[in-house]
Amino acid sequence: MKNSSTTNRYSDAIFEIAREDGELDSWKNFLEDLTDVFSDSGTVDFFQDPKISNKDKLKLISNSEIKSNSRQLNFLRIIVEKGNVYLFDSILIRFNKLVDSFNGIKRADVITAFKLEQEELDKINEKLSDLVGSKVVSVNSVDKTILGGFVAKFDDQMLDMSTKGKLNRLKESIID
Repeated sequence: MKNSSTTNRYSDAIFEIAREDGELDSWKNFLEDLTDVFSDSGTVDFFQDPKISNKDKLKLISNSEIKSNSRQLNFLRIIVEKGNVYLFDSILIRFNKLVDSFNGIKRADVITAFKLEQEELDKINEKLSDLVGSKVVSVNSVDKTILGGFVAKFDDQMLDMSTKGKLNRLKESIID
């Protein structure tokens, strides 16, 4: 994550404003649009160019198709004036984590030996939700080395219910 302390300050401030105004979805869409627009290195270079005045940069923004309200435009103005347009992707990532936490959602990567059907993944999500005490939303990835079962990786936790993990634990208990 680029410049995490600056990213955190922006994300935290935006989250508080969005939460107070009841506009979490609006801000999320706005940040996604900005991240998309500023994913182009040419766009970032333009907005980082010291030869181009902030007035011209802001004029371009005000004529853009990005849907926003006055607070969002003010945020964008601050980012442009501070030269931090390269932070949008990091701000969006942190903002989404704050929204998930606010909504009681934990994101997980469920790793299996083969691709799961959505119904199977939903069942695992239910069990994980009961286990961690929060709603779990996961994506499935495949790693054939785990043999069977699954490994669930959260930001701060890992649950190994794989055959490979069970065999390793059994091996360790026999060695001890």
